[in-house]
Amino acid sequence: MRDDAAPARFLWLPPGLRPPVAMVWRQERVFLLVGAAALFAGYDLNVYGLAIPQIQASFQIPENQVALIVAYFRMAAFVAMLICASADLVGRRRLLLITILGQAIATLATSFAGNSSQFLWAQFCTRAFGYAEEMLCFVVIAEEVAAASRGWASGALSAMNYTGAGIASLVFAAVNFLPLTDPNNFQAEPEGHLAGSRPAAAEPEQLHPFRFGYRLRDLLHVVEVKAPTWAVVSAPIWVVLS
Repeated sequence: MRDDAAPARFLWLPPGLRPPVAMVWRQERVFLLVGAAALFAGYDLNVYGLAIPQIQASFQIPENQVALIVAYFRMAAFVAMLICASADLVGRRRLLLITILGQAIATLATSFAGNSSQFLWAQFCTRAFGYAEEMLCFVVIAEEVAAASRGWASGALSAMNYTGAGIASLVFAAVNFLPLTDPNNFQAEPEGHLAGSRPAAAEPEQLHPFRFGYRLRDLLHVVEVKAPTWAVVSAPIWVVLS
């Protein structure tokens, strides 16, 4: 095992994107783990915006309620600030691991949501933990790296977060071509359907919440669960190596 004081190499970055000042291996290791958490958070928090039409059709959500649901999701930021306020009492690293675990559990719960209310609360919890996770990532990095490298570290961490959003776009672009996706579950609204009017009763097949693997919503969240779950697996590694 490499010594914590050994010089960092950053071989996973091109030469022009490496930190401007020398760093040690321990700082590179912490940055990799925190950056992985930021990447997965960016993935999770951007999938919903891409899948709104499919999720709306799956849960029979009226058009005039979509913006309201998004507003509820944004309100999770207030809960995230309350979570981050306890960092001095719980410990920043420990709280970061708690938020990663909470986001993974809430994302898993989203996959089994049977109606729009369950989906709303599961995603609200996902975003509350996800927003808190993003805040704590920057705090931990600012504490771990040298002062001369904090600007580079903050920019690189933001880049990894947006890379997660880009991966979400790529995964979503391919999800309709995967064999488990059944496009017949998402049919266009009949003509004359007015926004805000009560949707027509769906067939029993469409209302069944646990036909796992045959609806785009379910398949999308199967992919989504893998990301934060990987972060949870990496958490004990961080505890052991720190």
